[in-house]
Amino acid sequence: MFCKIRKGKWGYSIYACDRKRVNGKVVSNDIKVDSYAWHSLYEDNEEINGLIDDIPVILMRSITGKCIRDEDLNLDFDDVVEKLIKVKKEYYPTYKAMMLKIRDDIKKEEENKLLEYENFKNEYSSLHYKELMEKYQEGYDRGLLDGIKVEDKFFNRSSDKKLEMNDSEKKLLKKLYKRMAMQYHPDRNTNNKECTEMMILINKLKEQWGI
Repeated sequence: MFCKIRKGKWGYSIYACDRKRVNGKVVSNDIKVDSYAWHSLYEDNEEINGLIDDIPVILMRSITGKCIRDEDLNLDFDDVVEKLIKVKKEYYPTYKAMMLKIRDDIKKEEENKLLEYENFKNEYSSLHYKELMEKYQEGYDRGLLDGIKVEDKFFNRSSDKKLEMNDSEKKLLKKLYKRMAMQYHPDRNTNNKECTEMMILINKLKEQWGI
C-alpha cells in the first residue's frame, strides 16, 4: 500500500491506498488512517527558528499506533514521512504567517491590558482608596485584570456613615462603579456564584461611597 495525503482548509488526512487490476479493470481501495490539523506537522517555535526537514515524533507515534491497531493497513513509513515532509514544506509559509500573527495579537492584547491598568491608575490616582488600588494591582499581576477582589473589610472598616468626598472624586467613583457592575452583573454571568457575591459587595461599596 502507498500513502496519499489529502489536503483540506484546516488540516490534512492520511490514506493508505491500494490499486489492483481485476478482470482488466483497476480496483481502488483507500483506507483513511486519520486526520490531523496543520500545526501537527511542526515543532514548537518552528515559525521562529525555521523549517525543520522532518516530522515531529509525536505525529509519527500517532500514525504508527493507528496502523498497528488496524491489520488492513500496511503502509511504507518511509513513503509516509517523505510525503508529509513535502506537504509540510508547501504549507510552511501559510503556517508561519498565521503563527506570527497569533504571536502579534497576543502581544498587542498584553500591551492593551497594561495600558488599561495604567489608564485606571492615572484616572483614580487622586482618590484616597489605596487598598482598592493595591487589589487592582494584585489582580493585574496575576493576569486577572478583569477582576477586582473587594473584601467586606474594605468597606466595613469605617462606620456606616457615607464617606466625604468632592464632586470630582464622586464622578470618578461613579465610573469605577459602572465598570465593576458591568463586569460582574448577574445577567452577564449566569449561575456564577463568585460574580453574584462580587455584585453584592459592589452595591455595598456604592452605598458606602454615597453615589
